[in-house]
Amino acid sequence: MATDPTRQVNSAATWATGLSSLLAGGAKPPAPEPASVLDLLDKIGLSTRPQAPAGADPRVAIALQKIAAGGKPGPLEWQALGKAYAFASGVERSQMAQQLAAGGFRAEIGQDNRYATFTNNTVYVTAEPGSGKLRVSSGANVWCYHEAALVETMTQAGNSVTVTTSAGQEGWDTQSGKGTLNGKPILGRMAPVSPAEPKRVYWQADEQNDLDEPAWDPNMDLGLYGDEYDQAVQQMGGQVIEPSQTDEGEAEQFNCHSYSTTLGEGDLFDPFSRTGFPHWLNNPLHQLTTGNYGRVAPDQRAHVGDVQVYRTTDGTVTHTGVVREVDRDGNPSLVESKFGALGLYLHDPFDIPDQYGGPAELYRPAH
Repeated sequence: MATDPTRQVNSAATWATGLSSLLAGGAKPPAPEPASVLDLLDKIGLSTRPQAPAGADPRVAIALQKIAAGGKPGPLEWQALGKAYAFASGVERSQMAQQLAAGGFRAEIGQDNRYATFTNNTVYVTAEPGSGKLRVSSGANVWCYHEAALVETMTQAGNSVTVTTSAGQEGWDTQSGKGTLNGKPILGRMAPVSPAEPKRVYWQADEQNDLDEPAWDPNMDLGLYGDEYDQAVQQMGGQVIEPSQTDEGEAEQFNCHSYSTTLGEGDLFDPFSRTGFPHWLNNPLHQLTTGNYGRVAPDQRAHVGDVQVYRTTDGTVTHTGVVREVDRDGNPSLVESKFGALGLYLHDPFDIPDQYGGPAELYRPAH
C-alpha cells in the first residue's frame, strides 16, 4: 500500500522479508509458469505450428507470425491477440500458448478473463479486451493505448514518474502521491457542498488504535500468519470480509488502493500500477485527483462511500479505505479496507497497522 515502487511483495517462497512487505503495496510477485501443454498436444496429434483460433481477427495471425520471426506486434495486433487469448477455448488457448512460447513469450489470463498478459525478457504487455486498453512496458518506459491510439507514455526514475499525455506532461511523486501538469499542481475538484448539511465536528484527540498485531517471525508460515492477523482483527471488534490469501496462486490479488478506487479491478492507465499485475495499484491520488472524485473539505461531513486516505506524519500516503458508517458528528466510524497482501476488513478508522499512520483527507465519488 505504500507508494514506494521499489518495494517487492514477493511470492510465498520469498515474502518472508518482513511484515512491511505484507502490508505494503509494492510490486506483485512474478506469476507462476503456466503448465506445459507440449506433451498433451503431442499426444492428441496437434500440429507443432498451431494456427490462431478459428474465426479470430486476422491480426492475431499477423501478431503470432511476427513473434515467431522475432519481431514486435503493433498495438492493434496486441489488442487482437489479447482478445483472442481471453475468449479462446481451452484447446485454442493451448495452441496459442505453444506458438507464443516458441517465439519466447509467456502468456497468461486472469481468473476473470479481464486481462491477458504476454511477456518475454524485455517486454511486458497487458491487454484489457473488454475496454480496448493496452499497456506495453519495456524497462522504465510504458506506453498506454486505447483502441490502438497512444494515450500516454510513462517513464519512472527513482521516486518520480513522468507521464506525457495529450494535455501535456504530468509529474507524480511516489511518496506524497502529488501530481503536476505542465508544472502546475493537479488539485482535482472539490466535492459539492450542501448548505443544509451540518458541519463536521472533527475527531477528538483521544482516538486510539486497538489493533494488537500478531508478532512477526520471518520464518513462520505465511498462511498461518494471515490466519492470526484475521483473528487479531476480529478480537479488536473488526470484521473479516475476505480472509488473508498470501498464497502465490492468488493471481487476482489486489491491495488497498485498488479496492478503494476500483473495487479491486485495477486500472491499466495508472502510472503506479505494477507491470503485469493491473489489480495492484500504488498511488490512489492519481485516481482520486484525475478520476471521478471530489475532495471533501475538512469541515464537510463524511458520507458512506467516501475514500479515506491515510498518511504518516511526513505526508506519505500509505493506505486507503472506503467509509461504511458515519457517526453523528460526521466522522467515519467504520472503514472497509484491504491490508496489503492480507485480508479485506471492516474496522474502526483508527484500528490499523502502525505503519499506516492515521486518517487524513477524504475523497467523494461523483454520483
